[in-house]
Amino acid sequence: MNRRSVIAMLRTILRRDPPTPPTPEGRDEAPAAPPRSVENLVAELREMATTRGRFVCARHGTEAAVVEFVRRYSDASELTIDSYAGRRWQRVPVPADEATFGDRVAEGVQDALHNADVISLHLLNPEWTPFFCPSCALVYCGQCWTITENDDPWPGTLRGICPEGHATVLTK
Repeated sequence: MNRRSVIAMLRTILRRDPPTPPTPEGRDEAPAAPPRSVENLVAELREMATTRGRFVCARHGTEAAVVEFVRRYSDASELTIDSYAGRRWQRVPVPADEATFGDRVAEGVQDALHNADVISLHLLNPEWTPFFCPSCALVYCGQCWTITENDDPWPGTLRGICPEGHATVLTK
């Protein structure tokens, strides 16, 4: 017993107060955490499984796109692309053998977004980077692109010309 515990015990005996359990030296009791709802727990788990990448326009320094990836091991993962071209959602399937946890596409997407590496993301799937000019290897915002809708070969396809004059297919 240390001196502190002995003094506390003597005070209790002398006052005839009911004994209180001694607290370990140097440790304060932490307040109890408030109960959390199931909705909050689900939101926290979703946040832990989410990787975001923010991409900035090379000319203006403004946000050109935000790409968010929610990885799932039992079902298809989700990729959401918010850019000047609107919000697009894509499914990213998981491999048939989910026990391996070696999904190279999902790992590649997470690495690319974590490092804001638009080139790696573009190499995984060019449709995921409608804000990127592969010829310039630069990201541009909606003010920079000259956008035209093309009916050939796919109706509704957006084609764009970057500020340097490179034509590219932005969305299909």
